[in-house]
Amino acid sequence: MDTLRSVAEWTSLLSDPAGSIRVQLDDIYGGDAAITDKRLLLWTDALEGYARNYSPNARVFMARSTGRVNLLGMHIDHRGGAVNALAVGDTIFVVAPRDDDLVVLRNADPQFPAGQFRIRDELPPGGVDDWDKWTIRQYQRRLDAGTQADWSNYVRAGVLYLQHLNTAPNGRFRPALRGMDVFVNGNVPLRSGLSSSSSIVVGGMEACIHVNGIKMSDKELVDAAHVAEWYVGTRGGGGDHAAIKFCRHGQLAHLGAFPLTVKMIPFPEDYCVVLCDSLVETAKTAGSRNLFNQRVACYELGMLILRKSFPQYT
Repeated sequence: MDTLRSVAEWTSLLSDPAGSIRVQLDDIYGGDAAITDKRLLLWTDALEGYARNYSPNARVFMARSTGRVNLLGMHIDHRGGAVNALAVGDTIFVVAPRDDDLVVLRNADPQFPAGQFRIRDELPPGGVDDWDKWTIRQYQRRLDAGTQADWSNYVRAGVLYLQHLNTAPNGRFRPALRGMDVFVNGNVPLRSGLSSSSSIVVGGMEACIHVNGIKMSDKELVDAAHVAEWYVGTRGGGGDHAAIKFCRHGQLAHLGAFPLTVKMIPFPEDYCVVLCDSLVETAKTAGSRNLFNQRVACYELGMLILRKSFPQYT
């Protein structure tokens, strides 16, 4: 991979104020040098974290994901409604490809413990016939074992779904995906409804796609990511993943569903968005996941009732 460089090389590139990397970051963050400098700390801290947890001599690449704030259309994407989103924060992945199928995970936040998994050990012999039903069984198994809250499940979700998509009808992997050593550093607020979990799913999939040379369009990635996240027990739509992938500085992403459509709208320069922390946490690893899924199910039940009572309108 021509994007692989040592930690020292990446650090040098990031520190060059006139270099091509800085130009790209200025474009991402809107051209304000002070903002870019502040965000750069997250990137360099990620590199230092990788060096401490793995090796300073490893050849790595970097990937970025974000959170999102939905200005209008919250949780209607799974009904085919449109959402209007902005990106929030950064989740930075420092990644080294491996020659085996082991995925090793480290996180800068000490509340998220180290983890690892082998791709072939996580999937059943013969492959997964029905991703929906299989992920429900897997979630119940983890719930019984008390491991449903492990942050590594969000990386598993994306990696295992990519392997599922690259499995022949006879159950053989085509190809068998390579693993990776991953260090994650981010500032997306946790348990705040800003898609910190989906940020891990999308970023992990981006890393796995790059490691394995998988050909996938941006829209295909979004469609895959939202189904992949079923692995953690939720049954939402793809609006969060689309926002993470398509949002750009200074623009509002108007995102339709079924099929996914993307329309970028300039955000008014004389307006700003203020995010306020209510101090109420919504951890999808706890009871709020059940509440989330309950609301999705209520949409389904409501539609069934409408079809039965007013077939002429449905």
